[in-house]
Amino acid sequence: MKLLGLVACLALLFSANGCRTTLQGTDARTAPEVPEISLPDTWSRSADSPGQNTTPLSSWWTNFADQVMLDRLSLALENPDVEIARARLRKAFAGRNTQISDWQPRASLDTRGLFGLELDDADLDDWDAFQWNGSFDWEFDLWGQGSAAKEAASAQIDAARFELHAIRLAAAVETAATDIQLRTLREQRDITQRATEIASRFALLYEKEREAGRADRAKVLRQESEVALLERRGLEIERNHRVLQHRLAGLCGQFPNVETSEPEAQAKLENLTPSALELGLPADLLLRRPDLRMALARAEAAGYDAIAAEKSLLPKISLVSRGKSARDPLNQLIKSFTLGFGPSIELPLLDPSLNAKREVADAEVDVVKAMLRASVLQGLIEVEDALANLANLELQAVHLQASVDRLGSVRELNQKKFNQGLVSQVEILDVERDVLQAESDALTVRRDVLLNHLALYKALGGGWQVDGDSHE
Repeated sequence: MKLLGLVACLALLFSANGCRTTLQGTDARTAPEVPEISLPDTWSRSADSPGQNTTPLSSWWTNFADQVMLDRLSLALENPDVEIARARLRKAFAGRNTQISDWQPRASLDTRGLFGLELDDADLDDWDAFQWNGSFDWEFDLWGQGSAAKEAASAQIDAARFELHAIRLAAAVETAATDIQLRTLREQRDITQRATEIASRFALLYEKEREAGRADRAKVLRQESEVALLERRGLEIERNHRVLQHRLAGLCGQFPNVETSEPEAQAKLENLTPSALELGLPADLLLRRPDLRMALARAEAAGYDAIAAEKSLLPKISLVSRGKSARDPLNQLIKSFTLGFGPSIELPLLDPSLNAKREVADAEVDVVKAMLRASVLQGLIEVEDALANLANLELQAVHLQASVDRLGSVRELNQKKFNQGLVSQVEILDVERDVLQAESDALTVRRDVLLNHLALYKALGGGWQVDGDSHE
């Protein structure tokens, strides 16, 4: 007994000295270091247009989308990807509960019984035996390893929550972008049909001129080739329209073969009216963008994991209790009962895996910090790209609209001249074809403007409001 007491005293002394030596460099590591991220002071350009009032980022959706798009978004925000993110959030909560339970008292009881009959010289005797073993363990979190693990699990919950917001934002933006492309294709289909009709009328006129000897066969064939190309373009538009319908159905959590009922008058591109935004500062991205906040949370979790891995090198002190009782079936008079209670000290004298795990945790901190910086840089690039594209595309839209208006005036003038017999039908059709080409170009730029507005909303962190539920 004296020898055991001496060994225990030496162990306590060694553990105390080891704790002081190890904790000299870990006193400041009760919380992870916040990654330093350098950001520019302002954006290179503004998204505000002259004469426009800016709209808060959290309320842009009601100004941008019409009711048709809002109905689709209400489905997209509950699609399977969102359900997966919600399940991951529940898993993160369960993971924190697991970390908490690892540092709570644990007790177990194991019982065994044996009953039988013994036949001896026509006498029937019964006998029984039993045994039970009980244990109680409670490891004390003296160095903060359990607290660090709990904080890491809490940070993972924040990361899962922000991942849910990021997936919802991505679903909203992708659904809106697909809706915009569908509307564009429907209007392009109408323009292509009108262009095909005009090209067919040209082919008839050239055929009449050929019959009259005023045109050769090659001119007719070239025009018929143009008609064939326009018909092929119409088929390509139909194919793309069908593919986008399938994608939209999937984004809304529906089967691809479900036909979407949408009144043509309520699903026009002109019904979508983006407005200028309050951009804020580049530093606001760290608060606005859910993917960046998710990266920050993961960096925090990695930091706490590294602290927990470092604390695992320290001695483990627990309170343990063991109990046992048994009765021998061969001798009913022999019974035993033992009960032990006391402290337990575990010294990690030789465990290379602990150092390896600490190195892995430290390396993971460097990885997530680098990923965070890369994500921030990518976020800045996305905002600047969207601002640059919008500035250029909005100027293009102004010039294209001016072209459409002027060609419309030319069409009206030529129609008057045609009614007076001053111009031929060929000149009327030629101007009509130029008008359709200008309208097609203007429609394409209008689509690109809307898509880049969506890209800007997403790059800034976005927000949307559906059925009175605001998400930021």
